[in-house]
Amino acid sequence: MTYVLQGFLNIFHPITLFFMIIGVSWGILAGALPGFGAT
Repeated sequence: MTYVLQGFLNIFHPITLFFMIIGVSWGILAGALPGFGAT
């Protein structure tokens, strides 16, 4: 059971990390764009 869980972690950890990076950069862009539009 632990081997299966480890396999899932090895597969999904890069994907979750990728989505975390996308989410953070999207949040920064969403926060910055209205500021650029106002100026």
